[in-house]
Amino acid sequence: ASEFKKDTKTFQSKKGEVIETKKQGSKKCEDVFAAAMHQSKEDQDKSKIYYLTSRNLDEKKLKEREKKQSYIPVDFEDKLKKLKEKEQREREKEEKRLKKLETKKAKLEETQKKKEEKKMLLEKLKKEAEEKKLLKKEAKKVEEKKRKKLEAKQARLEAKQKKKEEKEALVKTLVKEAEEKKQLKKNEKHMESEEVKADDLPSSIVTKKEQTFVDDDVIKVLLMTDDLLGNLPEEVIDKFAQSEDFKLYEKVISKYKTK
Repeated sequence: ASEFKKDTKTFQSKKGEVIETKKQGSKKCEDVFAAAMHQSKEDQDKSKIYYLTSRNLDEKKLKEREKKQSYIPVDFEDKLKKLKEKEQREREKEEKRLKKLETKKAKLEETQKKKEEKKMLLEKLKKEAEEKKLLKKEAKKVEEKKRKKLEAKQARLEAKQKKKEEKEALVKTLVKEAEEKKQLKKNEKHMESEEVKADDLPSSIVTKKEQTFVDDDVIKVLLMTDDLLGNLPEEVIDKFAQSEDFKLYEKVISKYKTK
C-alpha cells in the first residue's frame, strides 16, 4: 500500500510535469505565432511604405526595387498588380473622358463659329438690302427729277410750238392783208389823195366805222420780230413772256389781226 501511494505520487508528479511542459510548449507556440504575426505585420507595413514611396517612380526603378525587396508577400504583389491595372484603367478612362471633352469642345466651337458666320452673313445681307433700298430711293428721286425736267421741257416745246403756230397764222394773215391791200390799191387809183395818204398810215385794220390796211414795212418789222423771238433761248422767251413788254407785244400783234 505504501508503494502504491508512492507510485501514485510519482505518477501525479510526472503528470504535473507533463502538464506543465505542455503548458510551456503551448505558451511557446503562442509566442512564436505572435512573433510571426508581428513580423508579418511589420513586413506588410514595410511593403505599404515601399509601395507608397515607389509609386511615382518609373517602371525601371520600380522593377529594381521589386527585385531587391524579395520579402514582399505574394498576395501583396497580386494587390500591387491589381492596383497598377486599376490605375491603368483609370488613366485610360481619364484619357477617354478628356478626349470626349475635347471633341465636345470642338463641336461647340464649330457650332459657335457657324452661328457667328450666319450672324455676319445676315448682317451683310441686311446692309446690302438697306444699300439697295437707298440706291433705289435715290434712283427714284433722280428719275422723278428727270421726269419733271422732261415735262418742263415738253411744256416749253409745246409753248414754243404754239407761239410758232400763232406766228405762222399771223404771217398768213398779214400776207393776205398785204395782197388784199395791193389789190384794193389797183382798184382805187381814182380815189382822192387824202384817202391814199390815209392808206399809208399804220392804223388798225379794224375800226368801228371803216377798214384800213397795214403798211408793208410794218409787216416786215413784225415778221423780223417773230423770227428773232423764235431763235432766242427758251429761258429768254419764258422771261419775255412773263414781262410787261410781252403784253405790249401782244397788243401790237393783235392790233393788226383781222377779225
